[in-house]
Amino acid sequence: MAQSTLSIPRMMYGVTMAVSCAAAIGAGLFMADRAGANTDALGAIGIALAVLASVCIVPMLGPPLVSGESWGMVVLGCGAMRTMLALGAMLVLIEIQGLERRPVVMGILTGAMMIMIAEAVVAVRALAARDRMRVVAGGVGTNPKQTTSAGPTASSGSAP
Repeated sequence: MAQSTLSIPRMMYGVTMAVSCAAAIGAGLFMADRAGANTDALGAIGIALAVLASVCIVPMLGPPLVSGESWGMVVLGCGAMRTMLALGAMLVLIEIQGLERRPVVMGILTGAMMIMIAEAVVAVRALAARDRMRVVAGGVGTNPKQTTSAGPTASSGSAP
């Protein structure tokens, strides 16, 4: 089936997310530093942000683990996982490690939000590119209930 040959442009996703994650880690560390983080806190925040960024690897996995059809849901799941990891990192760093609250929250939230915004934008662009490829390939993946060779189909229960 031609549908399986049309896939997500994972290279575009990977390159964009690598640059975005590096910028997000830098911005998170900058915000934590401006909020008064000491050297130990900056190191811990940097490690937490690197863990959050590493979640971006999951959508890069190819079939059979992450198929083109489930890719958007995998990206959505990675965003949810990143949110839980960010909350857990803040809890550990503030409550268990005893680091100052403001630098930790400012640093981790800045980095996490930048990663999540970049991931949403690049995912929408990648899915749109895949849909454009489908249209060029002859409408593969279009909904067959919308039109047929005889014209639009009537929905069940509608008046003739």
